[in-house]
Amino acid sequence: MLWEGDKAMKKSFTNSDKALLTVMLQCPTPEVAIGRIRNALCEGGEAFGLQAESLEAKYQNPETYRCLFAEMRDCPSYVTYYRGKTNAGKSDEELAQGLLTLAESGADLCDVMTDYFDPQPGEFSTDPEAVKKQMALIEAIHEKGSQVLMSTHVMKFIPAERVLQIALEQQRRGADVVKIVTGADTPEQQAEPFPSPQQESRHHSSLHTKHSFFWYPDRWSYSVLSGYTDHYNAIHQERLSPPDTLQCLSEA
Repeated sequence: MLWEGDKAMKKSFTNSDKALLTVMLQCPTPEVAIGRIRNALCEGGEAFGLQAESLEAKYQNPETYRCLFAEMRDCPSYVTYYRGKTNAGKSDEELAQGLLTLAESGADLCDVMTDYFDPQPGEFSTDPEAVKKQMALIEAIHEKGSQVLMSTHVMKFIPAERVLQIALEQQRRGADVVKIVTGADTPEQQAEPFPSPQQESRHHSSLHTKHSFFWYPDRWSYSVLSGYTDHYNAIHQERLSPPDTLQCLSEA
């Protein structure tokens, strides 16, 4: 727990002064997720990423979400509600409502894809109506007390200048955190530097979003703008606790 004066303040992805070791959860049932959360806490996990589209549909509800967030104790939670997996066939409007449910249930950071309401290769839409809906969704998530990460999964190499353009546009749409997933086919592409603040000033705008991160095929690579998040996936065993310790789940 952090403190601001004499007021307790929960640690978040944007107020931490160091990288947070974040455990990504892709689990079909709450029991599996709870086992991994408890294992991770024992192993030093500091935050969690719940990919809710991996949960079976019957578990995608506020009761289950609240139980899982409670298991995370005071650790920050990042959530996704992507297309595919158990969300296959759902409309983007349904996905947006799913994110709002997660925010209402206590998620700290919600992932809004940058092509919500207008699916595009590379997950980046410039359709004015889609952008308007995205911004309204971001505002609604903020009103529920959660922060927003905007994600663009390009999945191929793009120049650093283009990465910055996408990040600035995500910021303009209201994102607190920006995420651009790219790729690298050569060592030269892998080593390409992100624009420095001096180069950035040529755009007559600054990327104020505190945390930004980018992915390359052979490793996670994080920007040096001002912050980053680590991902921890070392927990594979599911050492579940006895059933009586899962009371909140059974009551749900």
